[in-house]
Amino acid sequence: MLLHPSGRWALVLCELNATLLCYPWDGVIASASHAERQQASGVLASTPTTVLDLLPASYRQRHSPETLHQHNISSALRLHPLRADRLYASNRGHDSVAVIEFFDLDGSMRVLQWVASGGRTPRDIALDPQGEWLFVANQDSDQVAVFAVDPGSGLIRDSSTSPAATDEINDTHRSTSLTTLEKATPDSTSDVSGREPLETATALQLKPRQVLSICEPCTVFVEEIPPPPPTRRLNECQGKSLTRHA
Repeated sequence: MLLHPSGRWALVLCELNATLLCYPWDGVIASASHAERQQASGVLASTPTTVLDLLPASYRQRHSPETLHQHNISSALRLHPLRADRLYASNRGHDSVAVIEFFDLDGSMRVLQWVASGGRTPRDIALDPQGEWLFVANQDSDQVAVFAVDPGSGLIRDSSTSPAATDEINDTHRSTSLTTLEKATPDSTSDVSGREPLETATALQLKPRQVLSICEPCTVFVEEIPPPPPTRRLNECQGKSLTRHA
């Protein structure tokens, strides 16, 4: 689960059916005053405002709802560190990362981009503090794929192209998707706001900036915790002795 920084929404990732739920939340923001914090109840609504499919419709249609979890399980959900309208979710099985546009006004969402994870079974994802790099830990291929993130759009970009070429690719992707939207159905990609998701047949095969193998030998530095000072241990012993005699 992820609490949105606006203090209004709680986002719940459902692993087995690969959906993202948005619940109204009476929370607080980081800059809230003490009085505002006291007034917030922290309670979630009982029903979600939005239900978003994290898989392309073409992929979901190949599997029945009863057996989907045998082919794909969603895993991680992350918020862009510098903008509250971009979310990233990973799919194990489809082996992709979904880039999601979030609308704080009404809690609606849509998928902007699916990108191949650069390996097998993306177990977790993370972004650097500046939101320039996305790290994808692929469990079954023992690799961490590092993707460049476009600072303007928040989309993942191909590291084999220049920034100018990447912008052109992103613009083409958006315009093509907007002209080929599929009607959402209740059991596929939909949300209650009526916004239709951007649909691509398969995840984009974008080149990572780097792929690191986590099977290679490495040096691990472990900080040794010093023992407590003698005076502390002496005081503890004296306390126990006094207690025993008492």
